[in-house]
Amino acid sequence: VFLYRHYIELRLKSLISLGEEIKLIERNQKLNDHDLSKLCGNVESLLLRFMDSEEEFKIIQNIKRVIEDFIIVDERATAFRDSNDRFGNNSVNLVARINLKQLSDIVGGVADVLDGIFSMLYDRGELRITGNK
Repeated sequence: VFLYRHYIELRLKSLISLGEEIKLIERNQKLNDHDLSKLCGNVESLLLRFMDSEEEFKIIQNIKRVIEDFIIVDERATAFRDSNDRFGNNSVNLVARINLKQLSDIVGGVADVLDGIFSMLYDRGELRITGNK
């Protein structure tokens, strides 16, 4: 569970860094934080510039819901890092209530979309840098 959450955090950070690098957004937070809510907000503002269909908007909203679920279960990326969280609560009991196959499928879908968005932005940045259209 921790690694799924961590992947999403790192991919959001990579999208923010790329958006800043190709001058599409200005970073308004340090990227050494684990706050998915802030990271998601920055990425959403970047993506709103490119969404041009209701279907794309729905996909982004679905990704936000997955991220919001991670925030509810593990706001600061500490609940599943060790067998006990920072408050001494047993993480193993929490993992037993999570359908890991379903989580894997959901995060896999999110990964496909976020990876595709990264590739699209990277390609746009390459065009911008080289001056091609």
